[in-house]
Amino acid sequence: MITQHKKTKKWLLHTRDGSRVLGTHDTYEKALKQERAIQISKRRRKNPPEKEVCARLPSYESALQFVKEPNFENTVKVVGSWVGRSAIISVGMGIAGYDLKTSVKNGLIAATAIEVFVLGHAIKDSKKIK
Repeated sequence: MITQHKKTKKWLLHTRDGSRVLGTHDTYEKALKQERAIQISKRRRKNPPEKEVCARLPSYESALQFVKEPNFENTVKVVGSWVGRSAIISVGMGIAGYDLKTSVKNGLIAATAIEVFVLGHAIKDSKKIK
């Protein structure tokens, strides 16, 4: 809730019930900006962005299956995802003008980092499911 102080003419941002002042601003727009930032922060706490990004990666489902049931088929899917991703990154770097050795090395490093990120989230999420 945003109100204007009668004497100072400053804009005050209050809690919903009016019990505390969350911020004091020179303009209404600045108070509104803080209020919006608080709302965004509340939404992010409920649904962290890294989980959204990870869940949208195609390899996430494969990684989740691998964590739940580490058999040969699921291992092949995870390794295939890693190989495919490293090839895509390497080709992209080659197109951007990097030499072959640098492209392949950096493609493998980047793909490994992404797969570790995905597997980490899959492990964490599988523990929540049990």
